[in-house]
Amino acid sequence: MSRKRILIVLAGLVVVGVFGDRVVGGWGERLRALHGHGPRETPAATEHTDWPDTHAARMARSWVEAFSTGEAAMRTFLAEHVTAASLEERPMDARLRSYRELQQQLGGLAFASVVESTPEKLTVVLLADDASPHRFVFEVEPDSPHQLVSVGRLMHGHGGH
Repeated sequence: MSRKRILIVLAGLVVVGVFGDRVVGGWGERLRALHGHGPRETPAATEHTDWPDTHAARMARSWVEAFSTGEAAMRTFLAEHVTAASLEERPMDARLRSYRELQQQLGGLAFASVVESTPEKLTVVLLADDASPHRFVFEVEPDSPHQLVSVGRLMHGHGGH
């Protein structure tokens, strides 16, 4: 077994150990595939049930899907969901440059857990492709259409008081 595969298996055991047998952003299926097992029979409706039912969570979930899909999806997402004021402050090119750097570091992202949730702000733990956990904070406008104001990644050991 290669070293990379061993690390993925070990990371997977941590994920399964922490979250039980539920599907965490597809990690259950990834681990089963890695070990030659087919997907678990789980209704699609049960996926992502841990995202809160708030404006911030809906926006965060869409951002995670765009992030994991690719640059074209992220560009479309940003054009449709980021406030004009935020785009003026930090233009699309700068945002896409940051996206490419982060995507190169993390690969795709999958929902793991909620740290804190309000209607306009959500802090979550997202799992990178290597199963490493990363905290992200999403903020949306309080008024409809609840456009995205900011996305921040809290670095380990930072973001404290």
